[in-house]
Amino acid sequence: MERDRVGSVSARAACALAGALLLAACSSHELYYWGDYEGSVGRVGGRDEGFDVVAEIDTLETDLEQAQNSDRPVPPGFHAHLGYLHYLNGNLAGAVNQLEAEKQRFPESAVFVDALLARIAPPPTPAP
Repeated sequence: MERDRVGSVSARAACALAGALLLAACSSHELYYWGDYEGSVGRVGGRDEGFDVVAEIDTLETDLEQAQNSDRPVPPGFHAHLGYLHYLNGNLAGAVNQLEAEKQRFPESAVFVDALLARIAPPPTPAP
């Protein structure tokens, strides 16, 4: 009889531990602050009629502020995408700024970002 009681207590303890682990896994927060980044990528890719690049920039810049306020980083590609939006809007300085931010935060993107920077940077002026 004593053995059944010990087994029952062990089974309940195991279930309680499993439940606690499950709850802990479900309640963990995401590593990155995504905001509307994924939606923006989809809208830019489709560029449906009525696409508003300024609205996209405003939305992502608001997301960037919210990420900073929540002490969570934005995901890889966020700054590169925002840089592309600035480029589409004719803001070369903003594009370069965001691409440099992407490279700084995600050094593994340096080759890709450097290739983009080389394509959008104005050619150097020849010396007189």
